[in-house]
Amino acid sequence: MGRRINGTSEGRGRADFLDAMSDLLWAAFGAALILEGALPLLVPAAWRRVMAQLLSLKDGQIRFYGLVSAALGLLLLWLAT
Repeated sequence: MGRRINGTSEGRGRADFLDAMSDLLWAAFGAALILEGALPLLVPAAWRRVMAQLLSLKDGQIRFYGLVSAALGLLLLWLAT
């Protein structure tokens, strides 16, 4: 059993934290799917053109956009918490 701090179990606090993080990750994943699905739903022709343009990019360019996107996502999560 975890150490007791202020009348609560230290282990329960960790479990609550992990539950909250799990909920946050599921919410973020759901929001990402909504945003990803919005463009093909609303403007399929423009989405198809963008996807065709992506095929012409080099691997390094795609990796750079992925890096920038991940960094911005982490920044937004950090600012939100």
